[in-house]
Amino acid sequence: STPLYSSAASDVYKRQIVCNKWRIMLQSITVLLAAFGVFGIFGNTVIILRFLRMRREKLNFHRLMILLSFYGNVFITTGLLLFVLPEMSEDYKTRIFNYVAPKALPLCIVAMTGSIYTTVAITIERYLAVCCPFYAVSHRWSAKRYIIPIVLFSFLYNLPTFFEYETTERCCQQNTNVTTMPNNAELSTRPIVSFTCIRQENINRKSISFRYNIALNNGATNDVCVCPTSMRLDYTYYAMYRVGFELALKSILPFVVLSCLLYT
Repeated sequence: STPLYSSAASDVYKRQIVCNKWRIMLQSITVLLAAFGVFGIFGNTVIILRFLRMRREKLNFHRLMILLSFYGNVFITTGLLLFVLPEMSEDYKTRIFNYVAPKALPLCIVAMTGSIYTTVAITIERYLAVCCPFYAVSHRWSAKRYIIPIVLFSFLYNLPTFFEYETTERCCQQNTNVTTMPNNAELSTRPIVSFTCIRQENINRKSISFRYNIALNNGATNDVCVCPTSMRLDYTYYAMYRVGFELALKSILPFVVLSCLLYT
């Protein structure tokens, strides 16, 4: 039995080394993302303050750049809340994230949509100013004609995303497995509790939601998790809105408009 035990312990130790390497790599990437995120927020804030201080010479281009920088800050901030802080703080991941995610994710999508169409608006404005200067001078458009439609469309189009996920209590199915993990050259066991988010309704297909493996101490449990709503799990809604409309309005249409203006 000793050789078998030694072989099993060696395999577990090798797997743990690989896991530690991946953990270090993930932590390094998380730190880099946090650094780039802070730098991006700082740069966007500088742009906003710089253009806001402009008085007489402020153009539509400057106002659109302010809007683009604002959406950039919202996108970076929500991205940090969703993908960086959960990896940097265990307390945030287990206690705060479940309440932040259902609101931060839609705001991130709204900011992304606003950034896309603000970029398209800047391209149109620059195209008219450079390639059609006489038309731009004779038809002076206020920046509100660009900004108001973009803001309204970005929010109203993505309004359903605010109802796709919800923070729900008592919806977590607990599965406890005892795994063997080396600790200081010795083998020790600790329960790894996996919480898989499920809903009360009978759902034929598997639901996908935010999921974490949490090592619990003293038998403590966490029964709060983020679950997809019935609307998010509806196949017709997902196929038409999340796939069809997203592809057409956020990828194909902006790409076609930008391509036509850049190569004409």
